[in-house]
Amino acid sequence: MLWQTWVMIENYCAIHDLPLSTKAKANGFDGLDTELTINNSMVVKHMERLKTWMNDKRWGFTVGTQRSSQKWGRE
Repeated sequence: MLWQTWVMIENYCAIHDLPLSTKAKANGFDGLDTELTINNSMVVKHMERLKTWMNDKRWGFTVGTQRSSQKWGRE
């Protein structure tokens, strides 16, 4: 389930110009003491939004597959 972190957190941070880690210039590879900085208001709000969408069946994913269940535009 690693693709969810890449798609939902890393790409979100990149699109919104948010650092992913304390050593963001080297993408976290600048030392073993790097720390993730994803516990910020924008990322947390994004995760809350995804949770809301999962609860009301607007968005979801199937565990064990590499596919997201797309429901946009369906009635």
